[in-house]
Amino acid sequence: MGSNDCSVCQSPAVSTVNAELLKPAHERMTLREIEKISGLSRSALGRHNLRCIPRLRLALNRERKANASGTPGREIISWPECDGAAAYFSYGNRILHEHDLLPSDVIFAVEYGPPSPAASRDELNRTRVSDTFIAEAEAEDAERDKPRKAPN
Repeated sequence: MGSNDCSVCQSPAVSTVNAELLKPAHERMTLREIEKISGLSRSALGRHNLRCIPRLRLALNRERKANASGTPGREIISWPECDGAAAYFSYGNRILHEHDLLPSDVIFAVEYGPPSPAASRDELNRTRVSDTFIAEAEAEDAERDKPRKAPN
């Protein structure tokens, strides 16, 4: 969760340090006490607490929120290749890469069916207007097109 340049994130004691720093302030050890048990400097622990722990806390809260919704994880949509565009994953409005996926994510795969055959204009009209209305309209047209008698 931390950055590549964080010595605490690279340390074997990172899980112990993170567990301690994620506790509420009144329950956790001081940085000086964590320094003694981890062997890491207080300044490195302070930087880690300011830079990396907020990101870790945010990720944990997002995961808790997703789990509270009744789903085992985030609901991810897997979109196939389409019209030359590459396949991708999305979560909400964000595009994700494969390495962003979590084991708890639920993935819904979208598959496109074959294209429908082209329909004629008559077939398209029949889907919008019933055959009865078409017959009535044709009868009215035929009645209107009959030659009229001239008045005497």
